[in-house]
Order: sequence, then C-alpha cells, then structure tokens
Amino acid sequence: MKFKSFCAGGLIFLGTISTACSVKGREFEASVLEIEEQFLRAEPLEGEEERASSDQITIPKSEWEDLELEEGDIIRITYNGEILETYPARLGEIDSVELLEKSSESR
Repeated sequence: MKFKSFCAGGLIFLGTISTACSVKGREFEASVLEIEEQFLRAEPLEGEEERASSDQITIPKSEWEDLELEEGDIIRITYNGEILETYPARLGEIDSVELLEKSSESR
C-alpha cells in the first residue's frame, strides 16, 4: 500500500517538474539593428528579461521574410523561452515575429 502511494506521488511530482520546465509563449519586444540576407539582428528593448541574456539576438529570415522590416523597426518575438548562449544569442523555437512599429526614418 505504501509503495502504490509513493509511486503515485512520484508520478505527480515528475509531471509537475516537466510542466514547470516547459515554457511556452514567451514574448518580448526588440528593435531591429541590422538586416542581412539570411537573418536579422535585434536588440531587446530596455526592461525586457531577454536583455539580461544578450543585447543582440539573431532571427532567421524564414521567421520574418513575409514582413517588410527595416532597421529601427520595433518587433514582437514570441518563442518557447529557450535562449541559446551564443553571441549574438539565438532563440530555441520561434513561434512568431510581428511588426509593432515602423522606424521613424521610414515614415
């Protein structure tokens, strides 16, 4: 009887750990610094938690190629919460990139 209770408690505990470790739908806002042929570099805005990991993050072109982005634009990036420790940093799995504001130079 004690063994069954222990096993059930252990399974609940493991389920809680796996749920707590999988972060989905984190988002942050960033300014587009540079646009290259295959990627862009963005700087998380002041106050964004991601800025503590890196001041520059690369985003593959496949994630934003339908947007007409320019340097200075403000974007929102939604991702799975994983930041790879490279420089510039890269994100694990990107869910979306949205244009929030065009740069003042392009208006």
